[in-house]
This record gives sequence, structure tokens and C-alpha cells, in this order.
Amino acid sequence: MVELAILILCVCMVFALLRLKNPGVGRASDDADPNDLESAFVVLKKLALTPPKNVDEEAYRRLLHRIDGLVGRIVERHLQFLFRTEAKAPDIRRALGLDDPAATLRDIDIAAGDPEVLLYLCFFLYLGGTARDLGKVDGDAELMMRILDDLVRRRGYPPAQFFLGLVMKYGVRADLPGNLAEARRLLHLAVANGVDAAALELRGLDKHAPLRRLAGVRPDGVPRTA
Repeated sequence: MVELAILILCVCMVFALLRLKNPGVGRASDDADPNDLESAFVVLKKLALTPPKNVDEEAYRRLLHRIDGLVGRIVERHLQFLFRTEAKAPDIRRALGLDDPAATLRDIDIAAGDPEVLLYLCFFLYLGGTARDLGKVDGDAELMMRILDDLVRRRGYPPAQFFLGLVMKYGVRADLPGNLAEARRLLHLAVANGVDAAALELRGLDKHAPLRRLAGVRPDGVPRTA
């Protein structure tokens, strides 16, 4: 139980520090310093990847929820991608080829889909959320990675290079390590292809160096896999 108390105390200290520097942190409307968000993410991600022994699953789930919340706030830096898509597509569901009311996101023809609309969907598949014309979208890392693989490796779509770089930077899931070398490669590629948002994520990448060699381990000591 001592380890559990330490874990919870660390989480609370990180968020108290953020709120002290930026009183709005924790509210949807705040404009927290990106550097503070990056630093807080690194602290919590390190705890998630190397949790103290005997931490119970409930405490660990709360930690992962905190990490997802931070990543969600970081992703909010890039909402321009969503706004542009919503301005162009009169109906997101139809743009994804889901004309049948019974069709699900798993029925999307990824290879034939509009890359801009597919990337729009990936923003919601990453952490979950409510998308226009789709309603509630649950996080689905497997589907997200299938879409991004097609957009990046087959089509060479620069905004997807950026988003996959972001996912590699922060990790496919809160309990899994990122791939910082691949994140750097993709973000540099996106910058070279004119995606300005990638430069912002590159600037904070060095802060993640403490996470470079960490592997995800469950509280029971079993390595985590995607």
C-alpha cells in the first residue's frame, strides 16, 4: 500500500504543479503552457511504464486515465485538422462510405477512402470522443493504425505522417511505450512536406528522452504488448 500511496501522491503533485503555473489546467477552455503539458506527460508516462510493485489495478487505471487526459489536451493543439475537414465534408459518415445505417466503422473501405476524412476519424480513434455525424467513437488503436499505415506507407499523405509521428511520440496506448526514433523520422518528414503542426511536436520531443528505454510492464510485472 505504500507504493500505491506514492503513485497517487506523484500524480497529484504533477497536476498541482500544472494548476499552480496555469490555473486553467483541467478545464476544457484553458490555454496551458505546452511545455508544462509535455513535462507532466513524461512524469506520468514513466510511472505507467514502470509502476511500483503491488499497485492495484484501480489505481493504475486512474493513472492511465490521467495520461489520456493529458494527451487529449496536447492533441487539442491540432484541432485545425478537424475544423478543415468539417468545413469541407457536409456529412462525415457519408464521406466515409457508411451509407447503410447499420454499417460500422469496421466496414470502411480504407483503401478507397478520402485521406482527409480518414485522418479526421483517426483523431477520434486515438482517444475516443464524439465526432460530427458519427456520434460517440470509442478508442480503437488497431483500426487507427490500419488507417494510418495505409495513409502513410501506401499513399504518403503528409498530414497522416504528422499524426502517426504524434502517436509514436506519445504511444499508441497510455500503457505502451512510444517509438521516439520513428516519431522523429515521421515528424521531420511531415515538416519537409509542409505540415507546420509537426514542428510543434518536434520541439518537445527531446523532453521524452527519459522514456526512450522503458518498456511497458503491468502492475503484476508482466510486459505489456500492443
